[in-house]
Amino acid sequence: MNAQTQNRIQAELTNILSSKFSESNLLKLVSLLFNKDIPASEIFNGVDQTSPDIEEFKLAMNHPIELDDKNDLAVGIVYHNRTIESKVSLVREVFRVLKNTGYSKALIAFVPKNSQNWRLSYI
Repeated sequence: MNAQTQNRIQAELTNILSSKFSESNLLKLVSLLFNKDIPASEIFNGVDQTSPDIEEFKLAMNHPIELDDKNDLAVGIVYHNRTIESKVSLVREVFRVLKNTGYSKALIAFVPKNSQNWRLSYI
């Protein structure tokens, strides 16, 4: 990778990470990180979950990231009403949902409804 390409990617990452969270920015970020074309039209589908702390859980199931022959990486978003510090119950529910959908690994954006601070976790 040449210096010009590295500078372009770094500028794009900086722009995405300094912007307000959006589903399209998450897809751009994942595309850059994994060097994979994910269509901007990718739809995040809601999945069933039981946690009262999670307002909405969405997975982009049409284009999982291929890690190796046996595993795909799901990309998802958890909109929740908890603080970032109280993440144990959120992660437990994410593991349960991933198991039910057939994924063992995921890149999940945890987006609190009451804050601009979101986090991206590899689970």
